[in-house]
Amino acid sequence: MTFDLPTLRVTSALIIGFVGLLMMVLNRGRPDGASGDTPLGLWAAALLVGVVGLLVGSLIPAPADRLLSNALLLLASALSWTAARIFGGRAPILFAMVGGPVAWLILAVALPALDWPAVINGAGAAYTALALLELWRCRPERLPALPLAMAMLATHAAIYLIRAGQGLQHAPTWPGTEIALLLEGTLHAVGMGFVLLALTAERTSARATAGLRRQALV
Repeated sequence: MTFDLPTLRVTSALIIGFVGLLMMVLNRGRPDGASGDTPLGLWAAALLVGVVGLLVGSLIPAPADRLLSNALLLLASALSWTAARIFGGRAPILFAMVGGPVAWLILAVALPALDWPAVINGAGAAYTALALLELWRCRPERLPALPLAMAMLATHAAIYLIRAGQGLQHAPTWPGTEIALLLEGTLHAVGMGFVLLALTAERTSARATAGLRRQALV
């Protein structure tokens, strides 16, 4: 049995896109009426941007496919980091969010001989590590799903770093590497989607309970 990489990319895009749309719908239907520029909405947007990146990598001829696909996937990582900042109660840094993808496009066009795998994976690891740091700041809330979210981000960042190191060393990869990485990325995106839904629900419940306790004390 053989796996066709473009077909797997489209399949992964459909799965991730479904989770992203689900998060978007749930964000719109929140009982507090909040929607739009919320962590859940940005996380959903990150998944949908990643879907476009996967589809671009499958449908557009080379070398534009890798150029645009990597830029969109990097933007998805930046959106996830921004969502984590907002979840932690901190303001987004817009120039840092778009700076990575824009810098990548400029460098890739200006320096065609650039070591693409090392640079793009290093940038992805940086954004993922920053998202992990933002969630780390939320530890005092003691949300049950928070350790799982941080563990998933740490694993994903480590994989990015390994890929960046292989790119720097120009190490040979076994034939199934791209498929394995695609599956890991899909599992990470889908898993994080459901974990983030759990985090949002846990925070809403905890704050509602705290509000009821304050009213009872009054």
